[in-house]
Amino acid sequence: MNSGPDRIAAALSRSYRIERELGAGGMATVYLAEDLKHDRKVAIKVLRPELAAVIGAERFLKEIKTTANLQHPHILGLIDSGISDSFLWYAMPFVDGESLRDRLQREKQLPIADAVRIATEVAGALDYAHRHGVIHRDIKPENILLHDGSALVADFGIALAASTAGTRMTETGMSLGTPHYMSPEQAMGEREITARSDVYALGCIAYEMLVGEPPFTGPTAQAIIARVMTEEPRSLTLQRKTIPPHIEAAINQALQKLPADRFASTAEFAAALTDPGGARGFGTRAAAQRTTLTPRMRLRAVAVSLALLIGGAILGVLATRGTRAGPSSDGSFTATSILPPQGGTFAEQRSLALSPDGRRLAFVFAAANGSRSLWIRSVDRLDAEPVPGSNGADAPFWSPNGRSLGFFAGGFLSVTEPNGQSRRLCPAANAMGGSWNTADLIVFSHSEGVSTVPAGGGTCQLIVPRGSGPRMKALFLPDGKRILISRGIFADMIAATLDGKTIGTIPIRAIEFGVVAPGYLFSGSRTDVRALDARRLNLRSLVLEGPPLRLATEVRAQGGIHTFTVAPGGVMAYLPGGQDRPYLVYDGTGVLRDTVRVEGTWTVGVRPARAGPPTVAIAGNTVGIWLYDLDANRGTRVLVHDSTFPTTGFALGTTYPVFNPDGTHLAYGMRGGDRCRIVDRDLRTSVERVIGTAITSNSGESGCLSPLDWSADGRFLLVRRDSTLRIIPTDGTAEYGAIVRPGQVRDGHFSPDGRLIAYASDETGRAEIYVQAMPSGAPVSVSSEGGRWPAWTRNGRALSWLTPDGRVQTAEITASGTPAGRPRTLFSIPTWRRSTFDDNGTGLVVVGDGERYLVRQSATGLAVAYLQHWPMLFQHADSATVRP
Repeated sequence: MNSGPDRIAAALSRSYRIERELGAGGMATVYLAEDLKHDRKVAIKVLRPELAAVIGAERFLKEIKTTANLQHPHILGLIDSGISDSFLWYAMPFVDGESLRDRLQREKQLPIADAVRIATEVAGALDYAHRHGVIHRDIKPENILLHDGSALVADFGIALAASTAGTRMTETGMSLGTPHYMSPEQAMGEREITARSDVYALGCIAYEMLVGEPPFTGPTAQAIIARVMTEEPRSLTLQRKTIPPHIEAAINQALQKLPADRFASTAEFAAALTDPGGARGFGTRAAAQRTTLTPRMRLRAVAVSLALLIGGAILGVLATRGTRAGPSSDGSFTATSILPPQGGTFAEQRSLALSPDGRRLAFVFAAANGSRSLWIRSVDRLDAEPVPGSNGADAPFWSPNGRSLGFFAGGFLSVTEPNGQSRRLCPAANAMGGSWNTADLIVFSHSEGVSTVPAGGGTCQLIVPRGSGPRMKALFLPDGKRILISRGIFADMIAATLDGKTIGTIPIRAIEFGVVAPGYLFSGSRTDVRALDARRLNLRSLVLEGPPLRLATEVRAQGGIHTFTVAPGGVMAYLPGGQDRPYLVYDGTGVLRDTVRVEGTWTVGVRPARAGPPTVAIAGNTVGIWLYDLDANRGTRVLVHDSTFPTTGFALGTTYPVFNPDGTHLAYGMRGGDRCRIVDRDLRTSVERVIGTAITSNSGESGCLSPLDWSADGRFLLVRRDSTLRIIPTDGTAEYGAIVRPGQVRDGHFSPDGRLIAYASDETGRAEIYVQAMPSGAPVSVSSEGGRWPAWTRNGRALSWLTPDGRVQTAEITASGTPAGRPRTLFSIPTWRRSTFDDNGTGLVVVGDGERYLVRQSATGLAVAYLQHWPMLFQHADSATVRP
């Protein structure tokens, strides 16, 4: 009587006789039993001990009463429940039939009429439960029973009890859900799960009934979740031509990543499935919001798994096993993901470096308070460790023996010592990266050009001056005797000797690149800004051989800098997610209402309401500038990113669009070569004029002019340059004033009446919000818990901002610029949707007097993708043919 089944049988023996086990899952075990009082068969579900401990007997018995009152023709009812010998259990009628899983295993694909009918019946059951406050959270074919042809939804018993124990579930790492049918928000561990999560799961089931498999599959749970987070499902009609278009459209809407983009209820989903007009209008909107997938994207590397989900429980982060690097004998590859430490994210540019053996990842950790530091994670461990003395670090690189790291911080090149401490070697402003050879020589690029220095200390020698063109990055070739230097996207790479003499040219134009033996050169694709390609490089002749090979898509790219690292032996890591950063639209109470998604989204500006409907201007390196009408949910491109302007030069990117007071003009930043300009575009005539010009550093960032706001009288632009704010007259006359503080100053905005300026400054050690009178009044502190992206309401009476932990806060501001009371929190942004405190765009925009708030979402891909045996993923960049 010591075994589990025997104890359960004894505990229930007064009322039930256990006959046999019917099945077991991650949350409970099901037994077939005889109801002794009523002489009937029942199914008894006994919660697993660990789940019972989390939920607790009192909560379970309380919430099960609600479940017992769910009376619907397509819900499997609950007839009894209790606690016996510490076991929590409930009894349901025994259905002598089969589950939907059984039928799918037998038939693979169901007739379209049957699939729609079953989905509609399940939708009715879920809609009824939702209206009674119960979200299922674990809809899957195993929980849908088929009795006399009708669907019965089971397992509401666990759902409600577990949902009310949400905090304790999260703390212990447990969550309801099955990877194939789990919504993105559920997979990411959101505590507040709505009915739209069940809509997503039902969409997955409908998809599987029609084509024979769920929309996302994979060899492991983390691989499935990664695809849920980053990919779009394959077209249903391409797999089964007889599926009506309206059914495919309805299922596509149910499977949208953002809950706000799905049907609001399962009843709406059912209506769209059965009515050819039910999903009308969705196709156009979805096309504007989704990334178009090509056939070759099916080999996209695994990217975004925040937890390993096994049997419906989030058990922890996957740690890669001790597999050797390099191609495996069976032609397979290993892919997993690595999470950042708690309290921050991976930095997005020049932030990753694999050790020479591929077993350790050095990365730049961007903490929520805005600080940056180096950390190291061994791939066979679950935790990472910080590198002492690496505050403000950027662009790490390893020594050949893997015992030391080089990095850049505070305007210097530094290296770590064996004792863990670091020492400075050379001044290195605006550095792009370094490389370390076996002779203990370091080559690095910085604002002056390319230099070398002995790793042990010595003379810092400039070997390739910057001259008139930018020197973006320098790396040793595998022999350690030659250097490969990228020169940005306007010039081919060059190869040089250790004294800087040019010995060859390689026709690759990229900012970030990598080289490994036996001869591969990695860089961003020329045809797809988010893709990573490899070219075979003859290391003797320095000649490229063969066509580009596509290695990964959806690699994070900001300003043309792809975030990836490669090591010999077939090991690679990259930060996934492309550069698309949609804006989420919240109402004044914090309810997510919509999303504004245009590929390459970086920054927005709001048109004043008096000039027409609420409109935002969206800019990014891949989109140019769009005007997006929030009410009509429609965008119109007004400028492509490679436009020329009244002076000579090619535009590398358009950034930071801001409207003038009446909405007829748009000012934006434009970068090209070593020039940075502010352009004023008349939206009525498309005529442009240059307001200001600056010479920038080699990276095109330092010294650049970024417009932030246009004053109410139209006379001034507030512009950021490096760590200061500048007030520039729009008539081209001399600078009117400047805001210079001890720290970085950013995110400035004029008040609507033009008398005040709000901005963020990190002079106290973290970014806080300040207000001062225009142009040089004394600053007044407004925030107290950190803040970025201050935004005024239209009437100028309140100022809102975003805190490091994702809260939208606001404070009333008097005419003199002082707060009229303490800041208050309006609502919080879920963790996986928060934008990091970086400078790539505007994180918060207030529309009107607070009717709507636009919050920039984090780029998809919060975990680093780590791959072994990456040659197995090669395919031609212009086809779907796999290269061995």
